[in-house]
Amino acid sequence: IELPDNHPYPVIDISSWMDPSESSEEDKQHIVSQVLKEARTNGSFNIVGHGIKDDLFDRLYSSAAKFFAMSIEEKLQFSSSNNLAGYVANRNESVASVLNTGTPKEQKDLRETFSMSYPPNYDGNVQGPHDFYDVLSEYIEQLQPITKAVKEICTAALGSAKGIDLPTSYLQDLEAGSTGLLRAARYPSTPGFDDATKLVPHSDFGSKSLTL
Repeated sequence: IELPDNHPYPVIDISSWMDPSESSEEDKQHIVSQVLKEARTNGSFNIVGHGIKDDLFDRLYSSAAKFFAMSIEEKLQFSSSNNLAGYVANRNESVASVLNTGTPKEQKDLRETFSMSYPPNYDGNVQGPHDFYDVLSEYIEQLQPITKAVKEICTAALGSAKGIDLPTSYLQDLEAGSTGLLRAARYPSTPGFDDATKLVPHSDFGSKSLTL
């Protein structure tokens, strides 16, 4: 994804950590310093140098748009009783399992979603339309080395911030065996709500959250 040079949002190139054996310690430490700075200020940042091709992003966008353009009756065929698997209609997503406070009204996100857990062949997953499900499966597989690199960077940043030595695999080991979650979401026009109020306050499941 190409961004203009004057783009105000912080952008960090993580390519040195995608293949650390081919990168200098100085290059890797520079990325750690950038991540630590943004974690202390903006709280989030864009990453580039992850290696995912634009073609995959294009197919991901187009297949998701095609899926969400289907009628509600068609989309509900790919739903389940689990809000973390398959399709969930707009205003039907509850975060009660994560956030145990607030009224039922406050626990409904203003979006519709389709969720897949990693690995893609996980028994709890709901099979969506083939073109949509296949590209989601491909994307979540390609996210795995990026997730590993981000965890290693954040481990190094945490160790630097605390002044302690942590093994590179600290966060990776801490979350060993956990299930990753990929969620495609559509936020329909909702009069009276701006983008900042379409999601209820919540905690994510792991140490990092990657958003496309």
